[in-house]
Order: sequence, then C-alpha cells, then structure tokens
Amino acid sequence: MKYYVNRNPNTSGQREVHTEFCGFLPSPTYNRVYLGDFSECTDALDSAKKLYGKVTYCSFCCKNKEK
Repeated sequence: MKYYVNRNPNTSGQREVHTEFCGFLPSPTYNRVYLGDFSECTDALDSAKKLYGKVTYCSFCCKNKEK
C-alpha cells in the first residue's frame, strides 16, 4: 500500500502518516510527501521519521496497525 506524510504538523507538532485511501489524506499539490509502498504502517512511520523526526500515525487509517 502507498503511504504519505503530511508536510504540515498537527496541533501536537507531529506530522501524520496516511495510507493512499485515507479520507484525511492531504491534497497532493503541496501538503503531502510520498513515502513509498509498504506492507505495514510501522515501516512507513520509520521512513517518515527520517524526514521529519516527530511523526505519528493517522488515527483513522492506521488505528489498528500501531506497534
């Protein structure tokens, strides 16, 4: 599955990782970065941490996939 990270931090200062089918996925123009194709949210989160440090899962699309 394809994963993206929001370029803009949430109110907690973290950027959220989303799946390609998430209803909360930011618009493609300027607000998201493609992370890659991963089998698990945890792998996408690790990739996003390399870019931004402070990241978290989207509670909607990755809620049951946390470590």
